[in-house]
Amino acid sequence: MPSSRFPTVGYVVERFGPLGCVLAWLIAAYFLRRWLVTNINSGEISLSGLFSAVFGWAAIQTGFIFSVFGFVTTKTGGFIEKFRGTNVMAQFQLYTERAMYMGFVLTVYCIPLMVLKIDVSNNWVYWVVVAWFAAFIWAFTSFLRVALNFGRLAMIPDADYIPG
Repeated sequence: MPSSRFPTVGYVVERFGPLGCVLAWLIAAYFLRRWLVTNINSGEISLSGLFSAVFGWAAIQTGFIFSVFGFVTTKTGGFIEKFRGTNVMAQFQLYTERAMYMGFVLTVYCIPLMVLKIDVSNNWVYWVVVAWFAAFIWAFTSFLRVALNFGRLAMIPDADYIPG
């Protein structure tokens, strides 16, 4: 949390960005249902291609996030040591764990969708696919949050080197 009494816009976006993006998608999916169903049924939008692409992305993302998590939790010294035990590090580890779990859940969620015949004309099936895409948005934005925060943490130099 920022040191000022009121949170900054950056903090609010960082903290609640994934949730905000998911809510925006759910609202869009509600209002664009007819258009989405029509374009999926006509083949203009390929669900099988989308399921495959998201499955691949989620698997890679989960592996990347797991490696960041392993690096952060096992590294001693350097820039990580400067943040160990602070609220900043606790929040970063929470973001990392959530992104890792969400990527794993998304990977598993994709498997049945890739092998089943999906008819989004059915109301229940449509909302299953919408929820799946919401999980993708959550996982992707959580990944971005971890990557951007890790970049900020990594900008702190590890050690002073002898010039020349």
